Amino acid sequence: MGPLAGYQLGLFAVNWFHRLAHLAIGGADLAVHRNDSASRAYALAVGIAYAGLFLLGLIFGLNFLGGLMPLNGPDHVLHLLTALVALDAYFASRRDATVSTT
Repeated sequence: MGPLAGYQLGLFAVNWFHRLAHLAIGGADLAVHRNDSASRAYALAVGIAYAGLFLLGLIFGLNFLGGLMPLNGPDHVLHLLTALVALDAYFASRRDATVSTT
């Protein structure tokens, strides 16, 4: 393990690529936060991506992408919860947009 690999908070398997991916996700969030339709699209994309990561993590685990992005049990739980929250935000924002236009 290199200096940028290990376990975040002693739970989540991380490395340089995993950290870079989270920085990119946060940067995209900051880029769209003032636009309603872009925020909805972002929430949907994040929900789908994290649901996919959850499923791929269950299948491949620490060997996901040849070990480029290690995923362990706590990662699976966090990815599932993040997917559920993001998808809930997407569907809730669609309901709010429908209600406010009528």
